[in-house]
Amino acid sequence: MEKYPTPIETLHKFRGKEIIVELRNKETICGELVAFDLSTNLTLKTAEGTRFFQGNSVNLIYSKKETESTGAEVKEETLSEPETPQEAEVTEEVQEKEEDKTE
Repeated sequence: MEKYPTPIETLHKFRGKEIIVELRNKETICGELVAFDLSTNLTLKTAEGTRFFQGNSVNLIYSKKETESTGAEVKEETLSEPETPQEAEVTEEVQEKEEDKTE
């Protein structure tokens, strides 16, 4: 069975990189991921300055990467909230196991 990264593992990959954040109100923000926590609260360095976003306001996160040949933006990896309560429980269980491994 293929192992998929947890949302927190994905955010670790994005730290220090340019990302695009889509909020629930459909606003899109581009900036460098400076910090995050287990609630997926995000701190981004944007053109307007440093901005903080609560995890429950974030709909989608993906890295901004331009292809060399076309210059088009592509989605490298995506992170979205679980769609069902069962998915949320599985995500929490995986996060707890990952935390236990690091302790």
